[in-house]
Amino acid sequence: MTERQSEQKGKVSICLPVYNGEAFLAQAIESVIKQTHPNWELLISDDCSKDASAQIAAQFAQKEPRIKQWVNSKNLSIFGNYNECIERATGEFIKPFAQDDLFEPTCLERLTDTFRQNPDVKLVTAARAIVDANGERTGIERFFDKTTKIHGEDVIREYIKTFVYRTGTPCQVMFRRKDKSYGFDTNYFLSGDIEYFLRILETGAYLYLDEVLVSFRRHGSSATVTMLKDMSFVSDSFNLMKKYQHYLNDENGKAPLVHKPLMQGLTRKVNNAVHDRNLSFEDAITGNAVNTPNGNAITPKLDFTLPAYQILLYASDLSYELDHLKREQMHKNSELVNKNEQLERRIAAMEKEREALESRLRSVDDLLKDLHASKSWRLTAALRKLKNTFRPS
Repeated sequence: MTERQSEQKGKVSICLPVYNGEAFLAQAIESVIKQTHPNWELLISDDCSKDASAQIAAQFAQKEPRIKQWVNSKNLSIFGNYNECIERATGEFIKPFAQDDLFEPTCLERLTDTFRQNPDVKLVTAARAIVDANGERTGIERFFDKTTKIHGEDVIREYIKTFVYRTGTPCQVMFRRKDKSYGFDTNYFLSGDIEYFLRILETGAYLYLDEVLVSFRRHGSSATVTMLKDMSFVSDSFNLMKKYQHYLNDENGKAPLVHKPLMQGLTRKVNNAVHDRNLSFEDAITGNAVNTPNGNAITPKLDFTLPAYQILLYASDLSYELDHLKREQMHKNSELVNKNEQLERRIAAMEKEREALESRLRSVDDLLKDLHASKSWRLTAALRKLKNTFRPS
């Protein structure tokens, strides 16, 4: 092993893409400086910010030699900016970061230790705390109730079946630089991190570390919130489905024609975008009324051909299922009507039997009354009394 190789072993390259992040950037950098694992470099790539982000990063870089900071010559967008950091990384491990988020002091130490103990693992993700704009913790998000290792393809298969991802956000994960592949796919608008982490997991195991090692900040101007104000997530979702749906192939090598979990998830997201984020029809069609977090329009026009086709098929399936349910309900209603009619007939017959029995009882009662009133009954009264007297006790 060369001297340089020995120097880089255990080194973590923290990749921090920045755009207009002055509000929380200093806090993010300070959380890196406080790490108990000292062998790190912080790569800060400013994507032509219009605020004081570059100046804040430069001030830290002047005091801390492990921090490298630069400003891109042009805006690269969020995933292009991540790739700029990854290309300059020199460490054994790559740790994505975000300008709004925070590391716990032991974050790098625990993640690198986990890799040392699990050489077959390609991607490690940790639990995260959720904090608000003031840094107040509002919750904790975990993927499992204990530390869990799973084969990477199983994680991919679960995601494409349910569209519930367990890879985590960039601030939660770490991977080896030798597994970086070609970096983030810049054709994605919001889900490039999911695509990238699933791609890494195609080559090995996944490990969830059940320790809160990062804080994820949720606030109104975060990148995730901004990107959900248009329909770009629809395009991302279908691109992910196309890329990984072969994990759902049956024994004949065919995947389902309609992906119902995807349709259900998109329905919820669209409902949220329209009702909670006031997405207009024009925004949904053009996709360029809202800029990306890096300042660029997403695209002149999003291609909804495949989504529209899938949605029509899904709607057709729902219509068929609804008709089937209606037919079943009509059949059940018909059976219920028949049973009610049978029951009513039985009740009517029993009512007639009751009336006939009452009529017979009245006849018997009349006969008894006539008998008691008859002359013969009165004449034989003494005999009946004598009979009762001699009846054995």
